[in-house]
Amino acid sequence: MGMALYVWAFIRLPKVLQIIEVLGPTSQRLEQSNLAHATSTFLVEFHEAQCFFVTSIEIALLYARSRIDASGSTNWASLFQFIALIEIVACAGAWTILLTQISLRRARLDSTYYLTLSTTALALAFATGATTDYPSMDEVYVFFKRHNHVPQCGNNISLRTFCLTSDHLTKPRSLKSGYFTFALIGILWYEKVFELVRNGTWFRKKHRHYLEKLHVPTVIVVMFSFAAEIATIVLLFLNLTDLIKLRRELDLGEWGVGQVIAVLVWAPVISKYLYLIMFGIEKGFLYRLSRAFMVVKRPIETENEDEDEDEDEDEGDTASGDTDDADTVPLVPTHRNTSAW
Repeated sequence: MGMALYVWAFIRLPKVLQIIEVLGPTSQRLEQSNLAHATSTFLVEFHEAQCFFVTSIEIALLYARSRIDASGSTNWASLFQFIALIEIVACAGAWTILLTQISLRRARLDSTYYLTLSTTALALAFATGATTDYPSMDEVYVFFKRHNHVPQCGNNISLRTFCLTSDHLTKPRSLKSGYFTFALIGILWYEKVFELVRNGTWFRKKHRHYLEKLHVPTVIVVMFSFAAEIATIVLLFLNLTDLIKLRRELDLGEWGVGQVIAVLVWAPVISKYLYLIMFGIEKGFLYRLSRAFMVVKRPIETENEDEDEDEDEDEGDTASGDTDDADTVPLVPTHRNTSAW
């Protein structure tokens, strides 16, 4: 959760600095710094690892929900807390996935692959929340009838089983409705499909006169995405509040083995991020790519051309070999001279 907020804030920082005209050069230097390049790379790898991590958690939560008997609950209060913990953890994974996917979109690093991973994780989070129901009094009686019976009272359930304070009755926020989540992921899919269709060669040749009209709905999409971005952060903090409250109720002072393992899972991603910051992107990927390829830094002029939405189509179709100026060569796979190795 902390890493997702950090990356989101870093991606947003240059735009905030551009609003302040005095700090305009600072914003440009930040965008071209080694820290910015390393953070964008870290964002992509962090999101991919996070999607698989959250997907694994959601599958484990669905499995735990189907095995309430093995939860170790001894009374209604502990059973209520167990179900609440499932909902809170499911929501926490969903909000962080949404936030990093929005950050990818803002950094123009999103792809169909990452969007598919996000959709899968969110669908599992919704399934976890939709299948998590709090038991009624009759269901609690049937559940604990085999465990908390008192022989001295005719094998009836102990009355302490049903002791429940008003604090335990407070249900956390869940994804059972799913309207906001699916609306936002639907908007992201709409933008991705719209971009693929608009940039397609066949569409640009056959229906170029429709491009101006197709830009109109994107204004509404951008406004909705900005509002959804703020709402996601608010819901993320509310979910964190629920988690802290439940942690105090359960009196979890020390970390368990599972929590330590969950934190150490991110060690490879964070260590690579620190390596890229210290030694740069070129050296960071030098020994990760095949010998047939090398890392080439994209010139600033090429980046500006790619970000210009109104550039001429012919300029966008210029091949890298059509010019002798090395400063205009885009970032493309380049063959190494393997004999130098």
